[in-house]
Amino acid sequence: MPIPFNCPQCGKQTLVADVFAGQTGPCSGCGAEVSVPQIVGNSKKPLSAMYVLLPLGVALLMATFLLMGVLAAFVVPARQNAIRSARAAAVATAAAQNNGNLRQIGVALHNYHDVHGSFPPAYLADGDGRRSTSWRALILPYVDSQSIANQYDTSSPWNAKVNRPLVNMGPSVFRSDFGEPNSAVETSFVLITGPGTAFEGDKAVKVADMPNGISNVAIAVEVRSSGVMWSEPRDLPIDELGDLLQSGKLLGQNGMVSVLMADGSVREIHINQASAQLRAMAMTGRPVEQL
Repeated sequence: MPIPFNCPQCGKQTLVADVFAGQTGPCSGCGAEVSVPQIVGNSKKPLSAMYVLLPLGVALLMATFLLMGVLAAFVVPARQNAIRSARAAAVATAAAQNNGNLRQIGVALHNYHDVHGSFPPAYLADGDGRRSTSWRALILPYVDSQSIANQYDTSSPWNAKVNRPLVNMGPSVFRSDFGEPNSAVETSFVLITGPGTAFEGDKAVKVADMPNGISNVAIAVEVRSSGVMWSEPRDLPIDELGDLLQSGKLLGQNGMVSVLMADGSVREIHINQASAQLRAMAMTGRPVEQL
């Protein structure tokens, strides 16, 4: 690095290479003998310090990235686990609520039985044998929906002008807690209907009509996206049970299917066993011709 100095004789300012530091020679201006001053301190130290600090900075930066990576390795999975746990908890809560709805329906069916001497039929038929009123409309007073029951005309079809506005007023007990697209009007719970079941068309069945025992007879299941309006007299024919199982619409939490038994309890059956068990469980045990 050049060394600036002034000649003490003529005052001329000169830049001399640092290799001449401390040496004596003639001034380029006046020719007088002058001594080049010594370098004060080590001018290369800042450069050396820079080279020392640069690797140190890189090392600190790399250490920071490494620390961030280590933290991410713990924080990200922990966050993902928290999200999964929250989702699982939400599903479990929804499943518990749905099972609670099934139990409430079971209690309502038995309260109806206590008043009328039998369970409600799956539907009421009009004079021409056409389905007119669903069992869900018949148990309205027993699911804390007396105000809707007071407005419902069971002598008219479910979709008649007088009953049509009530489609949007279905009790929440008839809906799934999993949030279906049309949950405001759709029902998630349907009876298993057909010959030999507890709900064979417009025939009303009593507890005494179930030789298999009410704790062993399956009467209703939860169906996601059923497409059935709550007041619509339509349910699940037992012959369609297999197809519905294959569609996955009966699939509940952890591969279990929630089933309402005739005694009002809720039983969970694994989906792999449901196809073989549900059909048999839906049978009352009484000869079909006597129903």
